[in-house]
Amino acid sequence: NFGSRLVAVFTFVTVHSMGCGVSKVESQVESVESVVPFEPVAQGRKLNVLALHGTTMCGETMKNLFRWKECGIELASQDIANFYYPSGPHVVSKNHVIWKSAPEAGPPGPNKRHWWKMGNGWDFSSKGFKDARKVLNEFADKEVGGPIDVVCGFSQGAAAATELLNKIFDGKETHSSYLMGIKGAIFLGCPDTPGATVKTGHRVMSLHCNGNKDPLTSLAMARRHASRFKNDTFFEFEGAHVPSAVCADPFRQFLLDLKSGRS
Repeated sequence: NFGSRLVAVFTFVTVHSMGCGVSKVESQVESVESVVPFEPVAQGRKLNVLALHGTTMCGETMKNLFRWKECGIELASQDIANFYYPSGPHVVSKNHVIWKSAPEAGPPGPNKRHWWKMGNGWDFSSKGFKDARKVLNEFADKEVGGPIDVVCGFSQGAAAATELLNKIFDGKETHSSYLMGIKGAIFLGCPDTPGATVKTGHRVMSLHCNGNKDPLTSLAMARRHASRFKNDTFFEFEGAHVPSAVCADPFRQFLLDLKSGRS
């Protein structure tokens, strides 16, 4: 128990690519009373994991990534968890800068999605996430239809997972009841903005996986993001941006720890 205290959190200007943009400097002050204790989750059932894709992807391509043997994250945990793959609400503009910085992500098309509303450049303002919140609330109600225990995100999806948790825990807006019990968060190739609020950092267990040769979200960037969580595990792997099969074991162990209440 950290006691009642006042904590200031600052998000600094950072430039990113491949789903990670420029964020203005923000300050936030919150009163924090204690770290929420972790108890066994999803007793008698599988965990429900909401998996958020990166930019220029959609739910289907994220599902394929997690099921391919080169990654195999879902395959390694399918006996203890159900995975759900929503799609971001915004189609990436055909003139967006991503197509020049990462031509291999092309060509543009209706299944190349963002979580944030943006034009031809990067914009990760909270206002631009409004449509994503609506999509995720509806997806939780209609497609999951039960309590979501873990939110997981890759690249821009990791940023979206952070933004979603921040919105849920600030309590200012209504969310699906199925999103209100999230106890775990997994970030793959995660930028350091948006940063987790103090409330988010105290209320979820977190796992952070990042390649040591990631040219898009560096280890330093991922560690800054992880540092805002009070019950975090960091897994550094040999590789670049896309998660590989070596991430499947720590992913599974995290889910097992969450189910058992080990922190």
